[in-house]
Amino acid sequence: MNFSRAQWVRFYQQRGLAPSLVDSYVDHAEALAENDLPPILSLGHLAALLGRHPQFIASATNEASKFYREFSVKKKAGGQRKIAAPYPSLLYCQRWVLDNILTKLPVSKHAHGCRSGRDIKSHVIPHKDASSCFIIDLSNFFPSIALARCISVFSFCGYSDRVALILAKLCCLHGSLPQGAPTSGYMSNLVCRKLDARLVGVCDLRDLTYTRYVDDICISGGSIPTSTRSLLLQIVESEGFAVNLAKTRYVEGGRKKTITGLRVWQGNVKTIPKWKKRVMREAYFVEKFGVKSHMDRRRISDPLYIDRLIGKLVFISHVEGGESINHQIQRLRQAKDVYLMSL
Repeated sequence: MNFSRAQWVRFYQQRGLAPSLVDSYVDHAEALAENDLPPILSLGHLAALLGRHPQFIASATNEASKFYREFSVKKKAGGQRKIAAPYPSLLYCQRWVLDNILTKLPVSKHAHGCRSGRDIKSHVIPHKDASSCFIIDLSNFFPSIALARCISVFSFCGYSDRVALILAKLCCLHGSLPQGAPTSGYMSNLVCRKLDARLVGVCDLRDLTYTRYVDDICISGGSIPTSTRSLLLQIVESEGFAVNLAKTRYVEGGRKKTITGLRVWQGNVKTIPKWKKRVMREAYFVEKFGVKSHMDRRRISDPLYIDRLIGKLVFISHVEGGESINHQIQRLRQAKDVYLMSL
């Protein structure tokens, strides 16, 4: 609502707000509007903005587990990753919160995950010429960001305690951020602003480069002494995050480095050679035999197989470039079209 002050006064007066409270409510609404944030006065007001019944918002915030599909997927390094995918009704509300509130708030320029114009490649490139890298992996990243920290984000925006609680609950499951909700990534960047600032402060004093991609932190430069690495880990833990020591490593000298799934070697950033070779082999056989014949021979039943394969080639093209990859992507898209027409 882009109201003038007089319109806000009239808005509150018509709803029977006590005259003594009108000015403070108007000040609150104007402060939010000045920051391009939607004024939200109550659960009912939020429901109206979302086009939902107030009872739906009450249920989604107090019985959140009913609005998610929870499952596990295998991690590449072993183990299981728990995913909680919101059902469409809640998904719509979370995307509204993401687009209208969260992405209006600034995050650290050193954060490269879950934001427009940044990705794994932009996270890795600043480290490509460094002689040493200290890579820190955070354990149970999203579950470690509790409801209280999300409430603080909305309170910082200027929302009342009650509204901040409702908005935070829309973004949380079992009292923390779920891996699978569209709000979780950007919310984590907002929660990590202080962490990013403290780590950047240490790095700037020591001529080191810092970037973070969701739960993967990379710090690079010349030699990074043990004392500095210990200080960096202490900061991470003091900000409420746990370090996965099994995946945290220090690579020194001219050795090949793997940063967030990309290979850094002699100033170049590439995809992992073995993984790329497998993808290219798959693409070759699809071209040679056709989508259906290849899938039958390999007993592949995944209906999204060809889309996933094209997506992998697009990723390789994004990281490494090369016209030959782009041509191959086009040929696979044509093979997909032929396959779909044959169904």
